[in-house]
Amino acid sequence: MFCSPVTPPLCGHDRSQGGEHYGGPGLHCFSSRGFTALAGSFPHAGRLRVVNDEERQQFAVLATEGEMDGIDLAALDPSDENERRLLIEAEHPELRGALKEGRREIRIGRDTINPVLHIAMHEIVANQLWADDPPEVWATAQRLLGDGYERHEVLHMLASVVAGEVFEIMRHEQAHEIERVRQALVALPGAWQQRRANLPVERHQNRAERRAAARQHRR
Repeated sequence: MFCSPVTPPLCGHDRSQGGEHYGGPGLHCFSSRGFTALAGSFPHAGRLRVVNDEERQQFAVLATEGEMDGIDLAALDPSDENERRLLIEAEHPELRGALKEGRREIRIGRDTINPVLHIAMHEIVANQLWADDPPEVWATAQRLLGDGYERHEVLHMLASVVAGEVFEIMRHEQAHEIERVRQALVALPGAWQQRRANLPVERHQNRAERRAAARQHRR
């Protein structure tokens, strides 16, 4: 289930240039500028300001500078889905090593996540926002921003809806239902916060820890 904010910067934040700076192994520090002004467009809960496609797409995928594994991030085109994914990966320097190594499970803080799945959920949300389809995704993002949530946390909330829909489709072998998605979006942030609060302890253990706990229990 995709429901945990995982956004620890590896080289701190520097807002002196109006953006945030991140860095990590294989990723030179890069900046994401311009979103501060965009986030400020939604200062009040419940008030949605009409924005243009550029602002919505800037929210979906931040324009960045610097290099990642020799790739000039500023030269990437976020309208290209493959390059969009690279920009999403660049926003997650804490996952870069695990992605390169093909690891399926890592521990960050108290959360155990699948790096590939984490990026995939971000990618689906970015694609939805980029195309404004369904439009309720962007409307929900604006509402949550207006409520004071930060951009990356909002993306994780939206991704939790995607993950929940995928789970329902796989578990019940049902067709995708847009009305179910709409209801899940309306339920944010309460449903997302409750889901996190109800996660049992074993959900925060990695596979090795769960096996060790099981062996201890059998003794």
